[in-house]
Amino acid sequence: NILENFLRQRETTDLGSKLEVAKLGLDKSQRQSHAKEVQAEATRKTKYSVYHQELEKLKDIEEQIRETKVYSPQQGMVVYNKENSGRFGSSSEGMIAQGAQVKEGQKLMRIPDLRRMQVNTKVHEAMVARIRGDDRVNTGYMDFLRVGLLASPDAWMRLVTTSEQSLGLLREHNRDKEYREAGQGQKARIRVDAVPDRVLEGHVRLVAAVASQNDFFSADVKVYQTLVIIDDNLDELKLKPDMSAEVTIQIDPPKEPTLCVPVQAIVGGAEGGNKRRIYVMTADGPQERAIEIGLFNDTKAQVLSGLVEDEQVILNPKLVNDKAKTREEVDPTKAGGRAAAGGQGKGGKGEGKKKS
Repeated sequence: NILENFLRQRETTDLGSKLEVAKLGLDKSQRQSHAKEVQAEATRKTKYSVYHQELEKLKDIEEQIRETKVYSPQQGMVVYNKENSGRFGSSSEGMIAQGAQVKEGQKLMRIPDLRRMQVNTKVHEAMVARIRGDDRVNTGYMDFLRVGLLASPDAWMRLVTTSEQSLGLLREHNRDKEYREAGQGQKARIRVDAVPDRVLEGHVRLVAAVASQNDFFSADVKVYQTLVIIDDNLDELKLKPDMSAEVTIQIDPPKEPTLCVPVQAIVGGAEGGNKRRIYVMTADGPQERAIEIGLFNDTKAQVLSGLVEDEQVILNPKLVNDKAKTREEVDPTKAGGRAAAGGQGKGGKGEGKKKS
């Protein structure tokens, strides 16, 4: 009995001790396993983040490779883009050449549509208020398209909508739908030097709101860039970019013929407003008369009152009064490329020689 009780107690104590040791070992193993699991999860997340970073790099590289191929959106002629050169020539900075470094956003080339061309001219600040371009109204198409993309259940479409680059591409492809033409600009006639026997019809597309950069010799003269669209069919003419052209813009033509006199016959300057003087040949000799002028250009001026048709005017008032303030006649074909506007014949016209 004593032996059985002693052995039983010893064995029970031994088994209890082993149980406690086994519990401690289990707890230790669980703690070690949890630590390893946390470490493995952290390693997995780190490698997953690195994987996504490398994947983004791969996509960027693939996109850059795709961008190395440029596809023309239309038919036309590829022309290297060149900055506007000054009077003393252009600098070599920004020139397109093999091996040259280019910057982001730099214009490399243009693809003008030879079937539809425009004339780039400049109008003096004194005449720009009389020039009227196309009246374009926003249709709200881009806002409607953007709202539709934001409401799309596709996460990729919503992401595209929030990208400025993607919105720029959408706006470029839907440019014709974003605005509609509510009214056409003033009519114009274009004569291209390469085709002198053909007068082309067109209209004013746009008049810049800010004056263009002036050159060194005319820093005090403000001119505004004006775009004139050629409406005629150009398939037979085969015009090319940067050709010279002469533009005549029709400004508010009157419904009836109007009386005009040469500008060199008018005495007085801008300080008198539209009140000027003129010398008329009568039976008693030259007679000074006050007149009121309206529209004018470099060669003629509209007479609103003070003169009637068939009266003879003296073209050179200095023969009568050598102190008379007059303006010499200017040949518009030799105006050195300046655009003018005013009254001539049955309506005011602006003339200038510019690049098409």
